[in-house]
Amino acid sequence: GAGAKFIVSPGMDTDLIRWCQEKEITIIPGACTPTDVMLAMNLGLRCVKFFPCAASGGLEMLRALRGPFPEMRYLPTGGIKLESISDYLAFRPVLAVGGTWMVQEEWLANDRFDVIEEGCRTTVEVVKDARWQATAAARVR
Repeated sequence: GAGAKFIVSPGMDTDLIRWCQEKEITIIPGACTPTDVMLAMNLGLRCVKFFPCAASGGLEMLRALRGPFPEMRYLPTGGIKLESISDYLAFRPVLAVGGTWMVQEEWLANDRFDVIEEGCRTTVEVVKDARWQATAAARVR
């Protein structure tokens, strides 16, 4: 009703995935094990939310999943810090990262939109820098 064109879920719900596919709504379900990734692929998906990322092995786990699932793409969330997003974005299967460092519940409750704006600006700069470094590294290869 609010106009969303996609759904992101913390887990793998086959009924929800099939419903979204029938309605032609993009869905990015959560996955954190090889079994989850296989299920997603068997359902025709090529991108999953890797959640909870830090608790599930972080970048090391994503690298391990790349071998058996080279076509899968990931949106890691859960425990990622601003300081580590560059490392995630440098890994080709990662399309984007998510995190709560930009919007804390306390800031929302206290209308601290100035702090949220600054967190978003800082994140954009970190992402731009990470993407520039990845592009430069690709040119060097």
